[in-house]
Amino acid sequence: MSCAATYAYHLAQGHAFMDGNKRVAAAITEAFLETNGYELRMTNEEIVVLFLAIASSKLSREQVEQQLRHKAKMKN
Repeated sequence: MSCAATYAYHLAQGHAFMDGNKRVAAAITEAFLETNGYELRMTNEEIVVLFLAIASSKLSREQVEQQLRHKAKMKN
């Protein structure tokens, strides 16, 4: 979960692209979780709120990890 939080945080904060940083961060984070056997149980609205909060520095990387731990569950 730590790696997923790091991807989410740094991709959203890093502004590597002219546009789409938050969308790329969300997609990479979810893909990483799914590849590792987790399902992200968040609505699209919750994902938007999370990544807007990351991009505006309202959440630390540790807080992102805490939210992902709460919302990502192992697939059956």
